[in-house]
Amino acid sequence: MTYLGRFQPGAGVCYAAVFHNDQGAVENPTAPTARLRTPAGVWSDLPTPAIQDNATGLFGGSIDSTGFAFGQYLIHLRGTVSTAKTVACVFAFEVGPAAPTAAEVADQLLGRNLAGGADGGRTARDALRLLRNRAAIVGDTLTVYQEDDATPAWTAVLSTRADAPPVVEVDPA
Repeated sequence: MTYLGRFQPGAGVCYAAVFHNDQGAVENPTAPTARLRTPAGVWSDLPTPAIQDNATGLFGGSIDSTGFAFGQYLIHLRGTVSTAKTVACVFAFEVGPAAPTAAEVADQLLGRNLAGGADGGRTARDALRLLRNRAAIVGDTLTVYQEDDATPAWTAVLSTRADAPPVVEVDPA
């Protein structure tokens, strides 16, 4: 079995194989066929495989995966060579969600809990907000704002000392 890879629904999936007779010579098969098995185990005929790249013995086709459910699919390609031998091969491919973009991975990472194992809570995004966004101290409360510098993101209770200078606000605008 040959694994063709993972595709998004709507992607074209190409497959091809080279047919050989019993002596190992490449030749065009008679009556080549291809069938598709869905993740639910249902088999159906595909269009008749055609010669590819004008090359002797190289037969295959392509499938439009529009509307395909997520899961693993099989393609069974077969044909009969001059020595009356039926030659077959099986290809497997998966249909699944698109790989995340770099921006989506970064956004997910920023929203992950610093302790791990979950999203939300004490996140890298909130930790970085104190370095770059507006932060204000009123009384014994520190308020760190979201990126608009107007919406509070989180607060903290401060401890003060009489001999230390007060910090009233951080606004990196």
